[in-house]
Amino acid sequence: MAGQKNAENTEAADLQRKLEALNSIVDQEARAEQARRQMQYFGHCKTLWLLITSI
Repeated sequence: MAGQKNAENTEAADLQRKLEALNSIVDQEARAEQARRQMQYFGHCKTLWLLITSI
């Protein structure tokens, strides 16, 4: 019984580590996407600013 409980705890800890790693990857991808969108937005702002100031 104790051996089975220990195996379950080990498996649960392993699954928890995998879940944390997956969450970390998802967070990194979300931050990268947010940064890409911000750069795209700032690029549009710069283009508009250059168009407006050249008139």
